[in-house]
Formats: sequence, structure tokens, C-alpha cells
Amino acid sequence: MRCRHSFVTDGSYARFRGSKYVQSDIGDSYVRCKEFLDRGERVLFTGTPCQALGLRRFLAEFSVNRDRLTIVDFVCHGVPSQKVLDKYIKDAARRFGSAPTGLAFRHKRKRWQTALDTLLVVDGKTERDDDSPYMLGFMVNLFLRPSCRDCAAKGFRSGADVTIGDFWGGRQMLGRFDDGRGVSLVMVNTAKGEELFGRLAPFCDTIASSVGEACAFNHGIYASSGTNKRRGDFFAGLDSEPFGELYRKTAGKSATNMIRRFVPKEAVNWARYALWKARSALRKGNA
Repeated sequence: MRCRHSFVTDGSYARFRGSKYVQSDIGDSYVRCKEFLDRGERVLFTGTPCQALGLRRFLAEFSVNRDRLTIVDFVCHGVPSQKVLDKYIKDAARRFGSAPTGLAFRHKRKRWQTALDTLLVVDGKTERDDDSPYMLGFMVNLFLRPSCRDCAAKGFRSGADVTIGDFWGGRQMLGRFDDGRGVSLVMVNTAKGEELFGRLAPFCDTIASSVGEACAFNHGIYASSGTNKRRGDFFAGLDSEPFGELYRKTAGKSATNMIRRFVPKEAVNWARYALWKARSALRKGNA
């Protein structure tokens, strides 16, 4: 089961929906983009910030006119390797008695802020992996790729026209606009992105926010993810130990996961909000 970049020209965009917590295979997508642009067609490319930056550099090598290209990236925490996902699916097949044929990350069983379940399609039925060790390991940087430690595309360096993501801390920053079902973040980075968002905004419920407010609870906008000190231990046992047991041994009792498990998310967010307000006041006092 692999995540691959692809394209459509018939409007069947729904097939691309859903978060994919694994490195995608870019394949020949850059070449395809160049061919479409050379023919004068409009192109909307979506991908991680590093993939967006890679596309821009690839097209620049061939002096391709990018006037008809729009790039959308997203706030990226980092990506695990395909090997890690393969191991998780292999162990899921052992647990459920058959190989999964479908996969959906972050099922919203409770609230979107705590959606760490994974749905797997096994023998035509949907099986739920509650508090999936794959998602929990992802959240504590247990098996992110080494390049994610120092991402060259963070801090709006990807050149994307629009950046999308989750608006973490919505209840604190946006008040009643956050109804608990999720607030999306849309960051408009260029005039082209502004024109695109202007066409879409009438079909959405929107509220303006500052970059500082968006970044307050989402450091992934501007900073690379750190490296888990047990990453080496995890990969040392990846070929021989069951995935769930390996996760629990290397990161199951980490401070981050203990807080996530026993402290309500809203309590953590209000504490972070108080800290953000204090820092903001301090900066204003020193200005």
C-alpha cells in the first residue's frame, strides 16, 4: 500500500482527499507539470513544502513560465518512510487475520483535536485501531525521515501560493468560531493565492487571523520537528519486533505521550495560550 502523486483532468478531485501520514512517491509529477504548463494549461499542484520547493526548482532549470501554475502546500510536521508504514500494515494483517486493503488516518471518533485512530479496511469490513501506535509514534517524531530535522522549506520558503493546515488553538484564538468540529487554516502567501482564496471564500465560513495567532499553537509553520532520542532504538528493532510493542518500548511512556494521554487537550491549550499572551505582552513592553 503506497501513497503516490497523481493527477486528474476531469474534475474527480475527491480521490485525493484525506491526510496521508507517509512519504508520497512524486514519480513523474514534476515532468507532467512541465508538460501541462508548456501547453499553456492551468496546473494546481499540492504537496509537502519540500515537494513544492522541489517543483519550483525543477521548473526553473527549464525556464518554464509559471504564470498558470498555482502551488498549495500544507503545514508539515514531517513524514515517515514507507518502510515504517509497511511494517505497521504487516502487523495489522497479523492482528486482524487478513491484509488491509484500505487505510484512513486520524478518524474523528471523539473530537478532531484528539483524532489519533486509524481505520483499516480488512475483508471488506472497517476495523478501527484506537490510539494507533503509528499515529502516536508520528506525533512524538519517533520515525520521521532524517531530512525533516532541518527542513529547507520551512518558514514560507517553499514558494507556495497558499498554505493549508489545522488551526490549532482555535477556541483560544477565535472564540466561538471554533465549534469543536475543526477549523482549517488557510495562509495566503502571494497575489495569486489571494486571487484563488477570494474565489473560494464565499463558499466558506471565514474569519481573519494574524500570522502570529496562527503560529502560536502550530510551530510546524516555521520550525522543523525535533528528533526523538529513541529513534535509533526504534529502527534497530523494526525488522524483528511487533510494531505496537516496539512503539510502547521506545516511546509509549514518553513525557509527551503521558501528557497527551492524561491531560485534557483544552487544558494544555489554555496553558499554552496564557504563555503566548505573556510573551506577547513582554515583546510589546520591550518594543
